[in-house]
Amino acid sequence: MTVEGPVTGTGLTTGAGLTRGAGPANGSPEGAARHPATRSYESGSARVAPGWRERLLHFLLPAPCLACTAPVEGRGSGFGLCAACCGRLEPSPAAGLALPAGEAPPSCRRLLWGWHYRPPLDAVIAGLKFRRLDYLGRQLGEQLGRRFAAELAEIDVVAPVPLGFWRRLGRGFDQAETIAAAVASTAGGLRLETLLSRRRSTAPQSLRGGAERRRNLAGAFAARTAVGKTWRGCHILLVDDVITTGATLEAASAALLEAGAGAVTALVAARTPAPEEQICL
Repeated sequence: MTVEGPVTGTGLTTGAGLTRGAGPANGSPEGAARHPATRSYESGSARVAPGWRERLLHFLLPAPCLACTAPVEGRGSGFGLCAACCGRLEPSPAAGLALPAGEAPPSCRRLLWGWHYRPPLDAVIAGLKFRRLDYLGRQLGEQLGRRFAAELAEIDVVAPVPLGFWRRLGRGFDQAETIAAAVASTAGGLRLETLLSRRRSTAPQSLRGGAERRRNLAGAFAARTAVGKTWRGCHILLVDDVITTGATLEAASAALLEAGAGAVTALVAARTPAPEEQICL
């Protein structure tokens, strides 16, 4: 599977008639080394071969793959992975995951997910969340926006699941917001809005079971007033990074519906296999 690299920005004029194409729009110090953009340099009629500096840099100091640490040749295949690891990614079925019929009325109309949360994608998510490689969130969001473009055509507004205040402060950004912003811009320029807030801090979910996760998140989210005023009756796309039991998405989507949203579709980058638990949105 080949994943596209970071997007490049607008050309910059540096002076003395020298025009340079912008580098990766990733805001990460690792970005230029991991995923260099192709550049062209012009001075009058002279032209230097595009990307020669980046190719030389990768030849001398190849970036390690996030999953296996093997050198990533050239621009790699995306997500900070080498071509071999990128080929091991397991995408979801074409239509994502449809909610089972006959269950108690789910808060989400549909769940869409990009990949199985297995190696090597777990290294990508860990790099995004714990190593501050925020360009990975943009790459995930761009891929999700392109893949589910048809399903997102009925969406009115995109909203991320908010991170708790202290966790966001520690990370320096919200990974769900980074993914959601890229989804919104890739899928036809959808509006991105902050429609939820955290009423209280919650303990980490990673070591909890399904029932404990739901208790931990009960009443944790509040919808902002814009949901009932500007977006009443609208179809909201709720974005997060990973789903395990669905407790987070259930609590967040329930708050949106209670405030007046017409429908909620959930979109996540990855779904954790949980054979002992049924995913219940």
